[in-house]
Amino acid sequence: MARTASLAAIWTGPHARWFRLATGRIGLGALLLSAASPTACAEALVAARAQRVEPVVLMRDGTLEGCGLTAHFDTAGNTIAIELVARRHAGGIEHVLSGRWQTAAGKAVVATDIALRTDRIDTRAHFLPPTTDTSGTVVALGRLDPVAGALFIQGVMVAGGGLTLQSADGATLDLELAGPLPQLVRASYLNCSGDLYRP
Repeated sequence: MARTASLAAIWTGPHARWFRLATGRIGLGALLLSAASPTACAEALVAARAQRVEPVVLMRDGTLEGCGLTAHFDTAGNTIAIELVARRHAGGIEHVLSGRWQTAAGKAVVATDIALRTDRIDTRAHFLPPTTDTSGTVVALGRLDPVAGALFIQGVMVAGGGLTLQSADGATLDLELAGPLPQLVRASYLNCSGDLYRP
């Protein structure tokens, strides 16, 4: 049975007003690992697999607002966190794909593009063009119909997908989210999404 961590971290990226509750391991969001300079990374395409994938539950004023996952990568000395969340929106459910890129010195690398490719959907074709906030976090929004949205998340949970993150200076990272995702992540999403999609 999944346990809810006692730590609630305030998300400082695109969901600034929401609390992110970590289900499972305590210690989500630690992003300071050894890192190389972004310039060194710009010289070559780097590939990496997620070292850790964890569930995300978004709450606002005691009400469920979103469900998803965070994947953490450490590649060529750079630390990356990718978050995929299905969240409530005025028109129904929207999918938010966001990425943060950081060096060991704690410096944010400004990311300008993010994409996730699964066997069913490429976010570059089905999401709005990505935008970058003042912290350097890149965000892409998708408003898929309910069936396409469910199949998209199901595909990620079962088969994983390929991620691409690009910085303002042209450095590109190829990242792999290998499927199936951990049982805790899949079970937490199933439990959470049942309430999220309920009218």
